[in-house]
Amino acid sequence: MNKKIVNMITGCFITSIFILAGCTSNDSNQDTKSNISYPLFPNAEETTYKNDTLWNIMNVSSELNKTFYVTDSEISDIINWYETRENIGEYEILDGGARGVSITNIDVNNISYGYVKVHKNNKTEGLFVFVIKSLEEMQLEKENLMGIATGPWNLINVCKKTGNFTSLK
Repeated sequence: MNKKIVNMITGCFITSIFILAGCTSNDSNQDTKSNISYPLFPNAEETTYKNDTLWNIMNVSSELNKTFYVTDSEISDIINWYETRENIGEYEILDGGARGVSITNIDVNNISYGYVKVHKNNKTEGLFVFVIKSLEEMQLEKENLMGIATGPWNLINVCKKTGNFTSLK
């Protein structure tokens, strides 16, 4: 065969391997700080938004790995997604269901939010996901802000809304 044709076929073969590798990825994100892999809600996009006050309101320890995402999906849809066993992979829902571990609510300032906690490895590691309706002051490109914290279960288990969102304004 002509050397040019062999090189072209080889190039196409290698390119197709790289394309297929990208197509077979799942919806989990790799946390670079601790190498904990976690399920990521479809259509969530990582954002550069930073706000330690919000992490504090949700009682998220500075020792946890934390990332913000944005999405236009409804808060209840996001929380329900994390309550579905097929979506959370190796993580487990507590007590056979996340009810009581998750909440979708509106705070006293009429700000919608929700959160859910799941664990893995016999409650040694955990995942805390919270979602809040984007406030005008946040200047985000999507409707909702989602925070994900990962790390030791004893730190995840105490995560919940403990402050008032008015401090964000």
